[in-house]
Amino acid sequence: MSFQEYEGLFAEHRSTAVPSLWEWQREVLRAFSELDGDAAVELPTGTGKTLIALLIGEHFRATPGRRIAYVAGNKQLAQQVERQARALDFPVVRFEGPKEGWDEPSVRAFNFGQAIGVMNYWNYFNASPGVEPADLLILDDVHLLEGPLREMFTVEVPRSEGQLFKEILRRIVAAYPYYSRAEDLLNDLDTGQPPEMLAFPDSADLAPEIKDLLDASLRDGSPNWWAWRSIRDQLEVCCWIVSIRAVSFAPFVPPTQTLGHFRSPTRRLYLSATIGTADDLQRRLGAPPMTKLGPSVQPRQGERIVVLSDGAELLDEDDLVTELRPILESRRKALWLCARKESAARLQMTLALSGLPGEVRLLEGDNGADEPFAAGEQGHLVTAGRYDGMDFPGDDCRVEVVPEVPIATSDLEEFVSAFLRDAPFAKARFGQRVAQALGRCNRSEDDRAAYFLTDPEFRARFSRQETLDALTGPVRDDIYAALVRVDRGLEAGVGDAERFLDGESPEAVAAPPRREEGAQPETAADEVQGILALWADDFLGAAERFDRVAATLGRSTEYRGFWLALRALALKRAADIGYPTAEAQARQALGAAASSGGLSSFFTRLRHSAIRIEESDQGLANDGDDDLFAAWDRLMDRYGVAGPQFDRWVEGLIAELRSGDHDTVARAVARVGSELLGLGSGAPQATSGEEDAFWEVPGPRRTLTFEVKLAPKARKLVNDDVNQAEGAATAAATSRGNEARCILLTPYQDIDETAAARLNRVRAMTIDVFIGQVETVIAVLRDYRRQWSDDSQRRVGARQAAVAALPSVDWLWRATSCEPPWIQAPDPCRRGAPPVV
Repeated sequence: MSFQEYEGLFAEHRSTAVPSLWEWQREVLRAFSELDGDAAVELPTGTGKTLIALLIGEHFRATPGRRIAYVAGNKQLAQQVERQARALDFPVVRFEGPKEGWDEPSVRAFNFGQAIGVMNYWNYFNASPGVEPADLLILDDVHLLEGPLREMFTVEVPRSEGQLFKEILRRIVAAYPYYSRAEDLLNDLDTGQPPEMLAFPDSADLAPEIKDLLDASLRDGSPNWWAWRSIRDQLEVCCWIVSIRAVSFAPFVPPTQTLGHFRSPTRRLYLSATIGTADDLQRRLGAPPMTKLGPSVQPRQGERIVVLSDGAELLDEDDLVTELRPILESRRKALWLCARKESAARLQMTLALSGLPGEVRLLEGDNGADEPFAAGEQGHLVTAGRYDGMDFPGDDCRVEVVPEVPIATSDLEEFVSAFLRDAPFAKARFGQRVAQALGRCNRSEDDRAAYFLTDPEFRARFSRQETLDALTGPVRDDIYAALVRVDRGLEAGVGDAERFLDGESPEAVAAPPRREEGAQPETAADEVQGILALWADDFLGAAERFDRVAATLGRSTEYRGFWLALRALALKRAADIGYPTAEAQARQALGAAASSGGLSSFFTRLRHSAIRIEESDQGLANDGDDDLFAAWDRLMDRYGVAGPQFDRWVEGLIAELRSGDHDTVARAVARVGSELLGLGSGAPQATSGEEDAFWEVPGPRRTLTFEVKLAPKARKLVNDDVNQAEGAATAAATSRGNEARCILLTPYQDIDETAAARLNRVRAMTIDVFIGQVETVIAVLRDYRRQWSDDSQRRVGARQAAVAALPSVDWLWRATSCEPPWIQAPDPCRRGAPPVV
């Protein structure tokens, strides 16, 4: 084919609405005409991607019998494609809904290459498609495809399925007691920590038992049942993820090329306003290699103002609506882009009860909620994990809110962002989603829209040069302008947005020049082929591919360690089916993986697994350090390594501890446990003797409860206080099945002699001493923050320095062993030092 043939085809079908090709369309078509393989076209929505794809499709169809499928993210987008194809007088048939209702002549027209078939992703990709595989597969808004493809290969047992969820956890903990997150969830504790992945040798060994359990438990015909049919025989090579939301089983890369309707086309054309890198798109879809195409200059889509939050804490849904109410009431419409289903559901409920005008709709799957929202004069549209495939030009919507960072839309992605931080695609994927989000409501050259990015973590992340540099040009400038204005506060930002939408333009701000960095290593081709080999039981072939990935990654030590762990799995599976030398190689690979990635809970689990396989009695103590530093890394993400947000977080925490309000102090004690120490903690609403707050202390598991006694009248501890504390410790030990103790926190260092004499598993501590120890830990955290980096080896050095200056995570538990009644302070410079009494 040649570019002139595309020009000739357009000349035959041009219309008054589209009289000529734009220069960027000509540039993309010219580049595509010189390619033989798959291509990914990046152009903003509204700049003619659909026309490019239809010209390519119709030209391809000119060869008799060749089938062209144009697959869109939902039925509304498919309808738009059909309308544009008919306006150009291209033969087209559209499929929608259950295939039993499809028109037989239309099916025949597609199957015989007589018309372009247009449909959504679910119509084309399913267990029993209603049409033949395409010869040319056009995939529009392609990032929307990742979700449906992954769902086909993901079994997710949610926490709401209590019995099955708990039974899976019970079997994991019984076989491998070092999975602390699984044990926490089994005991109904939420540490706030990231999801936990089982080491591959552990999940592979446990797979036969879990297969039997899921075979007996999954309901026929359910989404999980269909996915189970796809992954059951490959459960040993899936990632097993344990989180507060679910236990999930899925391959790291979807084996999409095992689907006939994806594998059969001779060419694939991917379309998106924000492709990102072709390497990462290949990884996300499990696709063959592709070439990215785009114009030399991307057309700009109107103007936008971006407003960031200056706060230190994530606003809950009620407070967020309150802060934004002035602009929500004046503009009467808003789009809300949440990262997860749970937060979208909470926000939908809050908006419904807020008294704001208009209907609140939730856009999910193919329900079409965006069309009535766009057509209405008021209302709200809420989405989850979706940043593309929605277009609201002009007055369709001028206000968008992104209430949480688009880091992770699944538990697997959240695991990667927490423990494989140096994965080359991580920052680019974040930047890509931001760019997608900032294009939903300004679609034409004279359009205007206001975007509110209200999660404080946005500010922390954008303040890093490498994150800012991952953004595209216009988006990068708009984000930097928001950083310049952020200290004026969210209320001032709302006023700025109002004036902007009324026609006033803020002072132009250009982002600083990008830093020159070398090209990122491209490993997706070997990753995809390795997973396909693993799926096909070609274990030695998979190991070879994974070895090549690890060799290419070089300095990305955490991501490299992950692929070495997958190599160990492939070799273990080869040994299981009889390759004699593979077992020793698997053990070597597992050791290399464990030592490659530095210090974090994932790599500690790999070391535990290696010790188990060696049947060594050496063991690894669960000292809580992994969880502590995971919590500290989360603070770095949330509040940054520079700027005032971290100090505001510290000030807020200390102020809560010094508060004269009982419940506020109890919640702050729980926050110290979870946010600062990485412990399972909570401040339950007492109904029948529960503690005011608790910490779950690791190695072995113990429960430290707290009773807050401000004693404004007595100004000392008395018998009733001790009785209540002893009762809380007894109740905790009974309900949890482990040892429990209690600390009475009080502002006064005074206790009745009779009360002091009755102390058993209870000790007393003044709030000032407690705060002093918190401040000691925060001082070490500040040093860690100054040395912190996304580079895993630099974090190892920072961690080792911090460990030398920290008391043990269980220092306060050990302090309860001192002579009663008062706990003072351990020596913070000596781990395991006895308390000073």
